[in-house]
Amino acid sequence: WKRLSFKYKSTVRNVLRYKNRFFMTVFSVAFSTALVIAGLAILDLCLFGELASPTIVAVALVVMIFAGLLTVTVVYTLTSINISERNRELATLMVLGYYDGEASGYVYREILIDTLIGIVFGYPFSFLLTGMVFNVIGLGSIGGISWFMWLIAPPAVLAFSFIVGLALRKKIVRIDMNESLKAVE
Repeated sequence: WKRLSFKYKSTVRNVLRYKNRFFMTVFSVAFSTALVIAGLAILDLCLFGELASPTIVAVALVVMIFAGLLTVTVVYTLTSINISERNRELATLMVLGYYDGEASGYVYREILIDTLIGIVFGYPFSFLLTGMVFNVIGLGSIGGISWFMWLIAPPAVLAFSFIVGLALRKKIVRIDMNESLKAVE
């Protein structure tokens, strides 16, 4: 703990401090990861397995798009609320001389930690969801999924969170320092 710089200590503090937001983000990212893996498993079954149907490929792509929209919507909403609630804290950092990238990084690190933890918890969900999907369609098995499909999901979910970070950068940079510091809490 002593070796961590202030920005990393404050990131850890904020992740642990806002538990409700943390659990909501982790749960939604975990579910999104499970959806992405289920969609990739169906796609794998169509491309490399016994089910070669353009309709099923379209369904798999729709599932993955839905997972991406879920991630973007939930992470954007929770992070936007996070920024609004911590307007004064971010304004203080800017007054102290933090550059725009450093102030944005303050929020981005929290998004990244929540997303990575959500991805880790998403894998057990994905086993359950993919198993249910295979039971419903009566084809495929979890063991039959190509190994690289399991590796595609985390970068996809991280890309969705990265899009959120880019979308919220303007909101962080445009914080009015004078008004934020004048506000009474």
